[in-house]
Amino acid sequence: MYFKSDFKFISQKEDELQTLLSHECLDEAGLARAHELFLDESLNINFRVWFTRCTPLLLLCRYNKSSTQLLSLLQLLLERRDLDITVTNRDGHNAITLVCQYYPHDNLLDCVRLLIRRGGDVRQYLIAKKGAVKTKNALFLLCDNYKGEHLIDVARLLLAKDSSEKSLHAALNSVPLLYQLGVNPTSTILQTLIMSHYDGGGLVVSEVSSSIIWSSPLAVLF
Repeated sequence: MYFKSDFKFISQKEDELQTLLSHECLDEAGLARAHELFLDESLNINFRVWFTRCTPLLLLCRYNKSSTQLLSLLQLLLERRDLDITVTNRDGHNAITLVCQYYPHDNLLDCVRLLIRRGGDVRQYLIAKKGAVKTKNALFLLCDNYKGEHLIDVARLLLAKDSSEKSLHAALNSVPLLYQLGVNPTSTILQTLIMSHYDGGGLVVSEVSSSIIWSSPLAVLF
């Protein structure tokens, strides 16, 4: 139960946490304070930042770039039972799409696995321009941005959780991006795609591949 005198104090806490989570890396004092605020049940852990519509979870996934902090902060934050893991910001990003686009370190796999285990949705697509088809999901953003050594492992994890035809469309569009990253997907991503959409009688690709403009030799496989 909160009294009117509490409202200003709670708002100050929200402002403080917003500032802390907007840093790429926290110093020792900032890290300790973030821990305190995560555990403070008087703070609405799902408050939204005006305009971007980010919550503390989305701020953390968007801005923190520390290889030693993000995973541990996520683990602590996700212990809050009242945390809403399904939230999205004004662009349609959820926690998984944000880390796939912005987090550069090798433990991205652990971060994505943790978010999925807690209920994160790998089927989220970013909001497209009016009249455009939504094609940017976590897999597409991963292939377009991540240069870590676990690229293939994270991609397989995402595909294992969403083998819909819509996801296949986005994944196939991401194959040329893998070539740009210097990765040959013929025996990795592409193989995973084929196996996850093989029903014993043929590929469930329909007209998906024909709508893609290929920029790599993979075109001959379709």
